[in-house]
Amino acid sequence: MKQILFAAALGATITATAAQAQYESQVILMGDTSMSCRDVVLAANQQSEILGGVPEAGLFGSEAAINSMTGLAMQGALRSGAADAIPGIGAVGGLLGRAARARAEQEEARRQVAERRWYYLNGLYQGRDCDNVLRREAEQAAAAAAAETAPVETAGE
Repeated sequence: MKQILFAAALGATITATAAQAQYESQVILMGDTSMSCRDVVLAANQQSEILGGVPEAGLFGSEAAINSMTGLAMQGALRSGAADAIPGIGAVGGLLGRAARARAEQEEARRQVAERRWYYLNGLYQGRDCDNVLRREAEQAAAAAAAETAPVETAGE
């Protein structure tokens, strides 16, 4: 029964991960062409965060750390005689190592997509002349704010 539940949970996780990975693997998304200049800047900033962020796995999820921990555990088990009582301790380390390699490959693929999307969004920004568009919007907003705060002259004075 536990094996069936484990298999079902594993299948659900793989399906959800595949759907998320498919979305994250797209450089050009639906609706990109209708984005405003401000939206382009926000989306490019999101990609910059992905490119400069720390991988989710961190130190303890890395392949080298898992191999090191597995090696130490196996040595301890062999010296204590527990290796006979704990069959498959090396297999657990192998599974964890493969999982760490898969996470590293996924993170690298995500970073590559983020880099390509960042370049794409920069192309949109330049193609739409967003520097000038945003400058004009800022000037218009400043002029409107100045007009609202200007003193009102009365005719009787």
